[in-house]
Amino acid sequence: MKKSIFILAALCLLVSCNKDVVTLKQEENIPEVAEHLLGMTHEEAIQYLQTQRYVFGLESEHSNEYVFSRDFTLSEFSYEAAEMLYYGTYGKDTVRYVVALHRSQSRKSASDLYGKWSHYTAQTTFSGIEMWTGVLSVMISEDPYHGESYSYCEGTLIDEQRKQAEEDYKNGTITEDKYTNLMKIYSSGRKNFWVDYQRAADNETIYSASEHYRNSEATEHPKETEITLYMNNGGKIELRYETHNFVIHWESPERH
Repeated sequence: MKKSIFILAALCLLVSCNKDVVTLKQEENIPEVAEHLLGMTHEEAIQYLQTQRYVFGLESEHSNEYVFSRDFTLSEFSYEAAEMLYYGTYGKDTVRYVVALHRSQSRKSASDLYGKWSHYTAQTTFSGIEMWTGVLSVMISEDPYHGESYSYCEGTLIDEQRKQAEEDYKNGTITEDKYTNLMKIYSSGRKNFWVDYQRAADNETIYSASEHYRNSEATEHPKETEITLYMNNGGKIELRYETHNFVIHWESPERH
């Protein structure tokens, strides 16, 4: 009897711990597909993308890049499809990076999908993060050029920089104003970003949003991923996902 109660309690705990885990439907799963492609051979990648209903389009003439499209209303490759994806290979013909684009029909569907991608990436792809930065741009009037931008950062490197700033302030190396500004930067993490993002999404004031995830070689698993939402990219509402299993550049949180 006691054993049965223990098992039931364990199951309840497991369910409660996973109730907020984001899962992506096939029509939403660009982040899952992109991450799965990394490290595959070209042949493996084509076979996998076919199971995900992507259609091969062409190979770049000047680089080892391969372009695909996905649209559940189309059976052939099309640049007008709802989704475009390409990947690049290197070395022994393995996928080195993936870039994908999703076009949405409404601001609401775009903001909802970006929210899912953001939480999925944080939970599944980057449960541990060395450096994360986010930017949210919102409109404060009907004029899309009349708005404000907010910056956010988080990660183990941010924690180290916060500790260094605290030491510098105690030692008198930096002024109180400088210290206050740094603490404001270092305290604005992903939770703050998601709260502000959801508020802007509910008010339909998002102009754009982006997140940059980075783990350097020092972590032994270098990786860099970027997610971007454009509410008006040449008249189109688009989400972009780019991922690499290597680091392409460095970005300091103090620039934001």
